[in-house]
Amino acid sequence: MIKKLLALILVAPIAAAAQERIDSAMNARIRDEGFNRSKVLETAVTLSDGFGPRLAGSEGWRRAARWAQDRLASFGARNIALEPWGKRGKGWELDWYSVDMTAPYYLHVYAMPNAWSPPIRGKLSGSPVVVTIRAESDYARYRGKLRGKIVMNGLPTPVRGRFDALARRFTDSYLDSLSKLTDPGHPQDYWDDIDGWAKSMEQRNR
Repeated sequence: MIKKLLALILVAPIAAAAQERIDSAMNARIRDEGFNRSKVLETAVTLSDGFGPRLAGSEGWRRAARWAQDRLASFGARNIALEPWGKRGKGWELDWYSVDMTAPYYLHVYAMPNAWSPPIRGKLSGSPVVVTIRAESDYARYRGKLRGKIVMNGLPTPVRGRFDALARRFTDSYLDSLSKLTDPGHPQDYWDDIDGWAKSMEQRNR
């Protein structure tokens, strides 16, 4: 009985393999398309570098979305549509900015506006001061001391070591764990995408 069972176990994979039909011609066509006519890199570079930042609801997002629609249509895709995604707020796009230190000597400061930051009319000048506001009690410490100042909330982020790799390759086990996720997590809608933004705006206004 045991010998018959072992024989069945050994024969089963061979029988399954014999039933599987390998379409060599189609595999060759797929490889030829991927190696010789792939548009993946060209498409990715255009979306990432050609359109730049694409915040939800921004004009940059709309330009990139329209380009993607036209791109898919050129590939022969049909029924292309932009699906609605959550409740929309104001759009935001970066036009121009510059941060410069003028004393005790000139220095161009490398800085980036936070997304959805309100615009500044003309030039804003003043002496910078670093504050740390984490709780209600912190406001009292600075009351009356910040008028006319450029307020920088929090300590500077430490610069990453120059010897760290700029990128890392995901391991097979990490990629396998991603395939087992059943809940995509955040963000699930527009407001979830800007979680914490409203609170930070309120703190900055105060």
